[in-house]
Amino acid sequence: INYNKTAYDVLNSYSEENIASIIRDYGEEKSYKNIAKNIVQYSKKGRMNTTFDLKKAIIESVKYKTNMNKVFSRVFQAVRIEVNDEFKNIQDMIKMLPGKVRIGGRILWLTFHSLEDRLVKRATFALNDTVVNDSYGKKKVMLISKKIVRPKRSEILSNRRSRSAKLRGLKITHC
Repeated sequence: INYNKTAYDVLNSYSEENIASIIRDYGEEKSYKNIAKNIVQYSKKGRMNTTFDLKKAIIESVKYKTNMNKVFSRVFQAVRIEVNDEFKNIQDMIKMLPGKVRIGGRILWLTFHSLEDRLVKRATFALNDTVVNDSYGKKKVMLISKKIVRPKRSEILSNRRSRSAKLRGLKITHC
């Protein structure tokens, strides 16, 4: 893992195809091709140095200007996920955790966006009913519930950011 990778590196050294796939896959933005093309053009001219430069490149790339904040959020999220290698880190953690939790323990994930939740959902369902043998002994990994736990309306009203939260979990039992 390259812990020194920065958004500047991604935006100024990745190919147009790589940037496009990052924006498409991690940001789920429909104008990913135009945005990637513009980012590379800005980069070649030495004008991709700040978040304001990125914002300007996005504005010039998007034909529909109605909800630009969503577009900005998607692209910035995509770059952040790439820089931090978030999905690989989540996958590595999910694989490692059952071996670190004792019998009777719980593993809980709180996710806030669909890509992250999809990754956690697939991994938890894949781990369901698996047997782990480690220093704590032989144990079984089981879903706590197939259903996700979402915030109640009262919680969303008091904490608007909780609206997208989803809670999933596994429990560790005797074999």
